[in-house]
Amino acid sequence: MALTVKDILKLPCADSFVLAAGRGGLERPVQSAEILDYEFAPDVAYDAAGSFNPDSVVLSSLLFAKDRPELLLPAVRELSDRGSAALIYKQVVFKTLPQEVLDFADKMSFPVFCYREGTWFENIIFDIIYAIRQDDSSFLTSDVVDQMIRGNLGRESQYRISHGISLLLKEFSAAVYFRPGSSGEPDVARVENSYYLSKGIKTKVLPVPYDDGLFLLMTARRSERSAFEAVFREAADVLGIPCGRLRIVWSGIHPSHECFGEIFREAYYGWLAASMTGTAFHSYADIGVYQFLIPLADSPAMTHFSAHYAEVVKEYEGTCAAWIQHGGDATAAAAELKCHVNTVHYRLSRIKQRIGHPEYSDSQLFRDLSIAYVALANRKG
Repeated sequence: MALTVKDILKLPCADSFVLAAGRGGLERPVQSAEILDYEFAPDVAYDAAGSFNPDSVVLSSLLFAKDRPELLLPAVRELSDRGSAALIYKQVVFKTLPQEVLDFADKMSFPVFCYREGTWFENIIFDIIYAIRQDDSSFLTSDVVDQMIRGNLGRESQYRISHGISLLLKEFSAAVYFRPGSSGEPDVARVENSYYLSKGIKTKVLPVPYDDGLFLLMTARRSERSAFEAVFREAADVLGIPCGRLRIVWSGIHPSHECFGEIFREAYYGWLAASMTGTAFHSYADIGVYQFLIPLADSPAMTHFSAHYAEVVKEYEGTCAAWIQHGGDATAAAAELKCHVNTVHYRLSRIKQRIGHPEYSDSQLFRDLSIAYVALANRKG
């Protein structure tokens, strides 16, 4: 299962934490941690919609209520209503909380902890975020994602994983997959770091690194594409993903737990087909015959087919790769290779002779080579 409030008590930072109220809520999931400063001070314009994520552990010294203890109950009630996971307060202003606050926390099973001075909020946040990140990584290792993509992980295991990650999946989910562009942006590690330190998107998105790239797993209550497009735009903006410069391919939108592995498989296979053919596929639904060709990459027939082509065209491997990745556009391939377009046409004619089909049109050659390259790429992946 996802990290819970009870799990937080096992962290190094929690040695001096004492449960003051809300024992019934120790199984609440935890997705993030943040600081409550002066948001509930009477002279502060508080934006409830933009503050305090659901399932977030809130840390505070309660300075906003100094000499005004009557402010505490409305603040705790607001945190509870917002779905916060727990409140941890430093005993600077209040050694104990008013009884009405403790009674409310018990009634709502909203955990409230206190601790002595000596531990910085930043250290607590670091420990919690690190634990959440490690928890996600333990469920979605590269090996696990690889097994899901190849269809080698059973439904029961997928169901367990989908319930174990920190992103609490809603009714429907989808994913996109991309790799950094030629400039190296975005840096996958930086995107992950930005995510775990972000606010506002952790209930909607989870980044999952795989094969030098990144999945963005997204979830929503509705299956409309527009809902997921909105989630992706928000996440891309928060995480600094330069969408216009990347090849990004979508999976379909599926029931979250029942089709968990399919979501990853479709996004990755879609990106693989787009990357190796130079075709601007937007989603898995667009890749046509590659939907069944890519899973056959490890079959004996496909292995023989792709290996034969790879051996025959070895001398012109660079030309083949450029031509395929530009969707069969000889002019664009020539520009990348820094040669004349006629040189590309000559090499293609030589390749046709070598494979024993001098009568092939360019479209027929592209069909065979692109299938061989996609199969090779999938086996290497």
